[in-house]
Amino acid sequence: EYISDLDLLDLLKKQPNHCFNETITLIIMKQLFSAVKHCHDNAIVYRDIKLENIMVSNINDFDIKLIDFGTARRLNKNEMCSKKIGTPHYMAPEIIKGEQYDYKCDLWSLGVLMYYLLYGTKPFQGETNDELFANIIKGDVNVNSNNISISNECKQLLMRLLEVDPYKRININDALHSEWILQCNSNNNINGFILEHNELIILIKNNIETISVQNKI
Repeated sequence: EYISDLDLLDLLKKQPNHCFNETITLIIMKQLFSAVKHCHDNAIVYRDIKLENIMVSNINDFDIKLIDFGTARRLNKNEMCSKKIGTPHYMAPEIIKGEQYDYKCDLWSLGVLMYYLLYGTKPFQGETNDELFANIIKGDVNVNSNNISISNECKQLLMRLLEVDPYKRININDALHSEWILQCNSNNNINGFILEHNELIILIKNNIETISVQNKI
C-alpha cells in the first residue's frame, strides 16, 4: 500500500510550536490505541512506536496508519521479551534496565508519543543516551504547562501511560476506554472531522493543505 503524504513527525514539525491541540491529538491517539489493540489482541508486541512510524494517509481528517513492523514479534502465552530494542527516547524503563517485558512497553511508547504531540517536545531529555536513560528510569515528567491548556482527563491518561512500573501501567484496553478517549467517541466524528472548534479546524486544514509534500523512498 502506497501512502503519498507525510509521516506524523513531518506533519508535527509544520505546526506552530511543533505541537497539536488536544482535539487533534485525541483523534490521532484514538486511532493509535485501536491499531495497537489489534496488534496485542493478535499476540504481537510492536516495540518501536514513534512518530516516524505513523503515516498520515489522509491529511484532511488525520487518518493515520502504523507502519514498519521490523521490530515487532509474536509472543506465545505467558512469554516475555528480553532483547533491548527500540528508539532511545521512546524505550520503556523495563527495556532500558534489561528486565523481561511484554506488551506494556508499547503503552509507554504511546505515552511518549502523546506527550510529544501535545507539548512539542519529548518528556525525557539527555545529552547522552546514558543521561537520557537515567531520566527515563527516574520517570519524572511534567504535564503542567503555563503555555498549553490540557484537560485533566488528558493529563491523567498521560500519567497512566508514563508509569515507570509496568505492572501499574495502564493496558491498551483500559486506554481505549479511558474517560479522555470516550470523549472522542461521544463528541467527535473522526471520519468527517466534525469538531467543536470549526473555525480553528478549518484554518488548520487549510494550512496543512498548503504544505509541499516531497516523495520519499
